[in-house]
Amino acid sequence: MSAPDPPPDPSTLLSPPFITVAGIPNFRDLGGYPVASPSNHSIKREVIYRCAEPSQVTKDGITTMQRLGITHIYDLRSNNEIQRAEAAGRGGVVEWEGCERVFVPVFADKDYSPENLAVRYFDYSSGPEVCLLHLTLNFCVG
Repeated sequence: MSAPDPPPDPSTLLSPPFITVAGIPNFRDLGGYPVASPSNHSIKREVIYRCAEPSQVTKDGITTMQRLGITHIYDLRSNNEIQRAEAAGRGGVVEWEGCERVFVPVFADKDYSPENLAVRYFDYSSGPEVCLLHLTLNFCVG
């Protein structure tokens, strides 16, 4: 039996819109996606980024975000989510000079355990609610 292959280098797996930012999974540019109106327009590239859990970003990751020109981070996590990450040893809020953290939690400070999230998502899918993401033309190119 041969030895298993070594894991691939993650940086070689990513391609646009994904960007390697050390310590942050799933970091990507939201630019380039078409918008419905006006037609033949899309979201500007290198203006809006999104990522998963940011609390384990490394110094190299911060350097990458500085190089990308990121000056504001809109943190959508609730206080409870941040506290759980800290308690699990994954870190909490990371801030650095030249970047402002804007705290805008999507969820209230409630219990969002997997069981309670399942109930919440069931409620979302059972009603007539519609979600809207509004982007001004400043983020669009034609």
